Amino acid sequence: DPSDPSDLSDLSDLSDPSDPSDPSDPSDLSDLSDLSDLSDLSDPSDPSDPSDPSDQSDPSDPSETNRKKTMKKPNDIPTPQGSPSQWLDALEWRYAVKRFDPQRTIDPELWQAVEKSLILTPSSFGLQPWRFVVVTDPAVKTQLPAISWGQQQPSDCSHLVVIATLRSIDTQYVDRFLHDTANTRNIPFESLANYRKVILGFLENSPERLADWATQQGYIALGQLMATAAHLGLDACPMEGIEPAKYDQLLGLMDGDYTSRVVCAMGYRHPQDGYASNAKVRFAAEHIVVEL
Repeated sequence: DPSDPSDLSDLSDLSDPSDPSDPSDPSDLSDLSDLSDLSDLSDPSDPSDPSDPSDQSDPSDPSETNRKKTMKKPNDIPTPQGSPSQWLDALEWRYAVKRFDPQRTIDPELWQAVEKSLILTPSSFGLQPWRFVVVTDPAVKTQLPAISWGQQQPSDCSHLVVIATLRSIDTQYVDRFLHDTANTRNIPFESLANYRKVILGFLENSPERLADWATQQGYIALGQLMATAAHLGLDACPMEGIEPAKYDQLLGLMDGDYTSRVVCAMGYRHPQDGYASNAKVRFAAEHIVVEL
């Protein structure tokens, strides 16, 4: 069915979610959390910082210590190896699965790698305005096709990832992120004062603009999730064909800070899924890649 909305990779209007004419577009700040020296944005003498240092997480907390140990420095990791052909083969192998094998489930160890890839997704300013709701309970999954345009993938897959993003973002959320940055990198919170000003300046955009921004960040996570799945030999199907309000109600998000935006069904293709035999339809490089 060419009208099937489940394969977002074929939606041309999602290829460029940013508005290049919008001067407030943060896309050029795609991952400021990875700046090697945030002290360049600091102003320790700035008396206008209202943040309360008591809000910082407790460095003596065992869970905090374990979390910091799991976050590695890029320079501590050997340069990844692997041929371009291997990577491209994985992307050629993937497709938006229309029929999953309900008898197969993703191994827990493999799923941990997928989950970590979601956590490692880059985001604008590094703010991570998302929650990933992972649905594996059969009692919940059987209710999903009715609120997913009748599509069976959410019910038959092994894991359904619901990408929910913030409805709004405020100073308290920003300060939580900056305290986390200071604790993780062992730097004074005050050294991030100018960086804080940059982020708060962005928050002066309209609520609608900020909600759109958060949604766009969710699609970055979706892309990372799908690429990871292909690399690990897992099947996936990204789906916009859902009723977000009903998802929120079912998943307990209705009165919370996050709302469902897009989902991705994950697992293993059914041997009788005929879409696996279809050749990919993509425009030629000369029509979509511009080199200057």
